[in-house]
Amino acid sequence: MYDDVCALVKKQITVSSAGDPVEAEKSRTEVFCEVMSASYRDKEAAQARGEKAELTIKLSDRADYDGEIFVEYDSEEYQVVDTYFDDRSRELRLVVGKWQRQ
Repeated sequence: MYDDVCALVKKQITVSSAGDPVEAEKSRTEVFCEVMSASYRDKEAAQARGEKAELTIKLSDRADYDGEIFVEYDSEEYQVVDTYFDDRSRELRLVVGKWQRQ
C-alpha cells in the first residue's frame, strides 16, 4: 500500500567561487509511496558502480516522477541510484542511497 509520503526534489548543484558545492532547490513534489529495504540484487548492482543502495521507494504512478535525483523521506535525504519501470502497470521503483554531501 502507498501509505507513506516522500518528496521528489530537483536540485541544482554548483560550485562557489571558493570551490565549495552549493545546493539550490529547484522544485519539490510530495507523493504517496511505499518504502522497503533495497533488495540484495539492487545492493549488489549499486555496489558494482561504487554506490550504495539502502531503500526501494515505490511510486504508484510513474507520471509523478520527472527525473528527480533526490528524494526526502523520514527527514533523511537520499539520492536515486536506479529506476525500474513496470511495463504492465504505472508503478515505478526508485532505488536510493543516503546522499553524502561533498
